[in-house]
Amino acid sequence: TSSESMIRNSVAIVTGGGRGIGRAIAESLLVRQARRVIVADLNEATGGQAVQELNETHGSGRCHFVRCSVTDRAELRRVFQKAIELDGRVDIVANNAGVANEADPDLTIDVNVKGVIYGSQMAVEFMSKQSGGHGGVVINTASAAGLFTSAYVPAYTASKHAVVGWTGSMGSEPHLSTHGVRFNCLCPAFILTDMATDCFKLGDKSMLMPDELKKKVTKNQVLIPMSVLTDQFIRLIEDPQQFNGYAVSILPPDQVRYIDKSMKALM
Repeated sequence: TSSESMIRNSVAIVTGGGRGIGRAIAESLLVRQARRVIVADLNEATGGQAVQELNETHGSGRCHFVRCSVTDRAELRRVFQKAIELDGRVDIVANNAGVANEADPDLTIDVNVKGVIYGSQMAVEFMSKQSGGHGGVVINTASAAGLFTSAYVPAYTASKHAVVGWTGSMGSEPHLSTHGVRFNCLCPAFILTDMATDCFKLGDKSMLMPDELKKKVTKNQVLIPMSVLTDQFIRLIEDPQQFNGYAVSILPPDQVRYIDKSMKALM
């Protein structure tokens, strides 16, 4: 089988796919010949525009937009049903939608934790070999904040620790042998995205960081290139080792470590 075999002709769902990491993930799947990528996003403007541009680049109709709040199970279900309606299957799910907002811990937990749990449960429901699916891979977007602590984003940090814990637990037996669905998560430090840039805007309250410190941090900040993240996303799906239950730590400039469920860094 070619190294592209798992992604070629696959049907993928990417939540928060309208911009930032989600959009980059959607593009990386299309480049590797996924049959279809469904971009689910709350923002109809950015999501719709992303899909239009991706279709212009990669071929008409290969990317499809569904407006969805991941905190709403019924809306999320419609995303999966759209995949079934279009292609009869789902193979890859990227639970990527996320927020960083310390002023609103409820929203932070709802989107970052519940959204990932709901998306994962639905992925199992639609992909499980027990219910006529073909198995598949779920990749959750966590954060380096899910592996460390951070005084300035405590609610965000708590939410991302939850994603790492959920992913490792779902990526354990008997889940894989029962359903044929693998679970892994990405734990990047800062990547140049709108969300990261917004957090560091002076006067912005999504982090508990004083403006003076923001100025210092921004000046010295080393960002991770998006391609480092998308390469690991692809590897978690394609690698013959069939990774399951891993958290992939991605620190600047491009330091990648695979951490297993016992939280040991393996490489």
